Parts: sequence; structure tokens; C-alpha cells
Amino acid sequence: MSTLIIENLIRPLGSDLIKGDRGFNNANVGKGATYLFFDTIVSMISGYVFWSIISKLTMTDVVGAASTLVSIAYLVNNNNPHDDNH
Repeated sequence: MSTLIIENLIRPLGSDLIKGDRGFNNANVGKGATYLFFDTIVSMISGYVFWSIISKLTMTDVVGAASTLVSIAYLVNNNNPHDDNH
């Protein structure tokens, strides 16, 4: 049991892909795309609900300033030319 744990810790990341144990196939890619799609939909709906609630609780200038700040933070974060994840 402990030998198996140590082997899993020592094995380099992605080595099972090289061996062909867990290669990419259409089912895995389709599942991943579906999860990303539903993640995006849930984020959009929860953002809409959030801003709807906030707009009822405070004044419009506060909502405008807050949404502008959130939008600028999002743009700065997602447009980083030094980020290798995009």
C-alpha cells in the first residue's frame, strides 16, 4: 500500500498520458466542454442575480461604480500578456 503511494508521488506529471493509460478521447473532451459550458451559464446567472439584488439594496451610482470596478479588474486580469494560461 505505501509503495503504491510513493510511486504515485514520484511519478512525473503526465507520465500516464505518455504510456497511453489516460489519453484524450472524444468522450473526455465532450465532458470537459459540457462542464465549461454549464460553468459559464451558472456564472452568468449568478452574476445577474447578484447585481439585481444589489441594485435593490443601494443607489444606482454605487452599483455603477462597483460594476465598473469589477469590469476593469476582469479586463486587467484576463488581458495579461505574460500569462501562459490563455
